[in-house]
Amino acid sequence: MLKRIIQETDERRIARRGKLFIVASGGLSAAFSVIILIVAARSLSLEETGILTIALAIAKLLLNIGKYGMRNYQVTDTHEVYFSEWLVSRVITTVVMMVVSVGYCLVNGYAQYKACIILLVCLLYAGECMEDVYTGFYQKEGRLDVSSYIQTVRYVVLYLVFAIGLLFSRNLMAACLFSVLATALLVYIYSVRTLRYFPHRQAAPRKNVVAKLLVDCFPLCLMSFILIYLSNAPKYEIDKLYDSDVQAYFGFVSMPIFAISLLSGFIFQPQIVNLSHSWKERNFSRFEKIVRRQFVYILVVSLLCIVLGWLLGIPFLSLLYDVEGLEAYKFTFVVLLIGGAGTAVINFLAALLVIFRLQKLILYAHIVTGLGIFLSIKPVIRYFGINGATIDATLWILALAAVLWVVYLVNVREGKKLYG
Repeated sequence: MLKRIIQETDERRIARRGKLFIVASGGLSAAFSVIILIVAARSLSLEETGILTIALAIAKLLLNIGKYGMRNYQVTDTHEVYFSEWLVSRVITTVVMMVVSVGYCLVNGYAQYKACIILLVCLLYAGECMEDVYTGFYQKEGRLDVSSYIQTVRYVVLYLVFAIGLLFSRNLMAACLFSVLATALLVYIYSVRTLRYFPHRQAAPRKNVVAKLLVDCFPLCLMSFILIYLSNAPKYEIDKLYDSDVQAYFGFVSMPIFAISLLSGFIFQPQIVNLSHSWKERNFSRFEKIVRRQFVYILVVSLLCIVLGWLLGIPFLSLLYDVEGLEAYKFTFVVLLIGGAGTAVINFLAALLVIFRLQKLILYAHIVTGLGIFLSIKPVIRYFGINGATIDATLWILALAAVLWVVYLVNVREGKKLYG
């Protein structure tokens, strides 16, 4: 199947397949944590499900070190960086990711079993990091269909391996180990071996270019790292103050939050190119019209998710995860949904400010917000519990969204004054 896709020459068919597989891979990626938690909740104890919950949260945070924000930088590269240089830089960042994961476990003094689960889940995501550098290269060569097909196959196989492994073994560590081995095999077969079909210059990596890539992409890495931290900050503090059962319950109500960001991303991502062209052409009326329309769509989706979450969310999640006692987390769930809406708005505003070439300002705003929540959430969760922590995190997210909104308005106004 993959070879037939690679040999396709019809550009319209390539584009059509690319759109189909990017939606499939994006959906499978976003739903990964939710699906495997459902399987875990129905197969394991509440304590083990809680361990898996924090393992996923830690791995998702450290994934940003492994990927290092390089994907978009790679696919838009115009400086003829050799593939070997992209590959070496990714190996470096992935090794750093795993070293940090080991250090994180040691610093927090985790028990051996919990540390092993965390490290195995991090290894699972390390495989994704290595796959990403290959699929990024295929996308740069105009084959988004090949890139997204590889990702789709990996997620489908990964779902099956984890679910079957867990259902038959009833052993979380075994299921994670099977998943890591399957990922390594898939990355080799589908990502590494596919490289032979794409002509590229075989050259030794230049140390100065690799170093420049690491320096240039560091702000992107830091920004994505902070945004994931903002979304998961309560989980890291719950891990320090509560037992794994509480972590499991919090995981059940926090995992569905991906729906708002996922749906909002599908809404505005196709319009980014149009927005960029409109801004460069100084067509401000068209630019603002598209922005207003996208904001309405995002707000409607967000409001719909919040209302449905308030009315039906807890009964649905209780049935889905086959657990009792989630009613106590209804307020937390709704606050998290509001935070998810704020994150969706942040993602859209950040994309607009990138069009304005204000990446540094976005980074500074993220750093201030990250420091704010880091300093505030520890005393808040100690005195006001989980509800206090979720409110604190959500307020910081909404504050960041408000700051970026003001920056957006100021830049549009200045643009109109200069060129309108």
